[in-house]
Amino acid sequence: WGVPGEALSGAVGVLQSVLAQVKREVEALEAEIKRLQTEIDAMFSHLTEECYQLFAVLVHDGLAGSGHYWAYILSERGQGWAKFSDKEVTSCEEDEVWRCSVGGHGQSSAYCLMYRRTNPQAGESIEVAEYLPPALKAEIEEDNRKLREELVAWDDKATVEKFSRELAKSLAEIEPANPNVPGKGGGASAGG
Repeated sequence: WGVPGEALSGAVGVLQSVLAQVKREVEALEAEIKRLQTEIDAMFSHLTEECYQLFAVLVHDGLAGSGHYWAYILSERGQGWAKFSDKEVTSCEEDEVWRCSVGGHGQSSAYCLMYRRTNPQAGESIEVAEYLPPALKAEIEEDNRKLREELVAWDDKATVEKFSRELAKSLAEIEPANPNVPGKGGGASAGG
């Protein structure tokens, strides 16, 4: 090649020097990456301690400005999904929730996902109220108390209505079989 030995060894020396510098820079960058990763892990460590569970999906089927809305809600104990559409509530499988929520199924897609924080050890929901301002917490507790009263009243009313229907049905079955039932015109009178 005709390159003098001194020039060649000088070039090799420069290249070795550049290589050493590049190695130092790579090591420094790797150390910085490791330091930043440790910092990121520490910064977001609280996020790995919390677990969230999807419990409601609000779905829209249609175009902007028109269409139909419904909600899928997971039971409080995570035992299954229900579809709330207008006045109709039906049980549904989880695959329906995903199929109708991710798009590509007609024009329907989820527009709101709701999560609840859960305790990863016990699998139970964490009380959200501990993070609320006292006035808001008091208002929610009062609303919940009123709701419980309404549910009890509704349940009592439904029980009475069911009992009344069953009693009327039983009486209707008994009356034709017993002509002596008062008030039907065929029974004995009080006056003799």
